[in-house]
Amino acid sequence: MPYPIQLAQFALVLFVLAGCATPRPWLAPLAPATLGTSIQARQEVTATRGDTINSLQVALKVNADTLTMIGLTPLGQRLFTLVWDGQQANVTTHIDNLRGLDPYWILAELQMTYWPLAPLRAALPADLQLSQHGSARSLWRDDKLLWFRSSALADIWHSEVQLYNARLGYRLSIKPLSIEGNPE
Repeated sequence: MPYPIQLAQFALVLFVLAGCATPRPWLAPLAPATLGTSIQARQEVTATRGDTINSLQVALKVNADTLTMIGLTPLGQRLFTLVWDGQQANVTTHIDNLRGLDPYWILAELQMTYWPLAPLRAALPADLQLSQHGSARSLWRDDKLLWFRSSALADIWHSEVQLYNARLGYRLSIKPLSIEGNPE
């Protein structure tokens, strides 16, 4: 079970999520409409890297025009707001330590986790292979696993999701807290 953490530690979890000082994201962000539905979700995201475990709450709203993601401490203090309109990503941070967040890494992880396969495959570089078997999804380059996502249910919006980014060496556990909309 994750322990409460101080605000400075949230910088670590968000840099893990954002891939600070890392290679480029897997794909350029897809337009919000490519999700194919509108949704509002609140989730608890726990990031594990080595022996470090941190968590935050994420409020997510996606419609055909805009994706908005708000990161919150366990006590509800706003850490960042990310807005993606399909053309430009803007991040407003509420803590100086988070000024270097890369919204494109956050969007890439989010979209690789929840978006339908067809738009993802169309957007990925030719040397990457994205496959899905049941509720498990994996990304490969040649014979090397780069990224893996699994969930207990086929409806990942209502199921706890486990994500492993082999390239960056972290794991995410995403637990749904509330959801509104019609995910497929």
